[in-house]
Amino acid sequence: MDEELRKLVAVERVPSTLKQYAEALLAQSRRVIPLLKTGEVARAYVCAHLAAIEMSGQLSLAEPVVRQCPVSEQTYAKIFSEFRAKLGRARTNDGDDEIVQEVCAILEVPRWQLIRDVVKKQSSTLDWDILGGAMYFAMFPISFTKRTDEQDWFLARFSKIAGRRSGIDKVIQWSKRIPRRDEGFAVKIVEDYERRKRTRGKRANPLIEGRMKASIILIDVKRAEIERWRLSRVHLIEDQCIT
Repeated sequence: MDEELRKLVAVERVPSTLKQYAEALLAQSRRVIPLLKTGEVARAYVCAHLAAIEMSGQLSLAEPVVRQCPVSEQTYAKIFSEFRAKLGRARTNDGDDEIVQEVCAILEVPRWQLIRDVVKKQSSTLDWDILGGAMYFAMFPISFTKRTDEQDWFLARFSKIAGRRSGIDKVIQWSKRIPRRDEGFAVKIVEDYERRKRTRGKRANPLIEGRMKASIILIDVKRAEIERWRLSRVHLIEDQCIT
């Protein structure tokens, strides 16, 4: 796998996390995708390519470039599309957890486990737009008419890490959707926000405090809509408690 990764990302030493992820994709591909009639020799190369695309932003690597492809371009394009479609849902949760933890650490976002859990609820695979939205809400749970310099800094840093896998507009959209869909997540985030604010010793803003006490965790959501959401979840919650 080292040889394939070096061809794609042009580095002398392949990062261990990248190699492990590529090998995990290779093992999964053998279970999910049967022996190829043509192009079996490209299996490892395609898995290395997918891993390099997924982790290039996180590891600050250049975008992978296909060099010395073991099959023709037409055959490779067909195999690559098939692998990307089928392996997108075959990622390991452990790998996702490590990515979420590292990104949260880089951007100094607290409670990475909470971020991970809410992202998993929204998508079966690690969606970077959803991850960015959850992290953005965790850092800035209060909505302002104009973004602050701190918010712009956060979005710029996240965009650099995510690369082409995410966009600022989608991150902001998800930062508004998630608290409406997951009341428990919003409650915990706001509690953390209040705790951090007290720890920093900042003087409380009466307007902000009032909005928070008036259930700012669900901005622009009517109480009737919240109640309907709760009722729709009653049976699921009861089943989870029983199990």
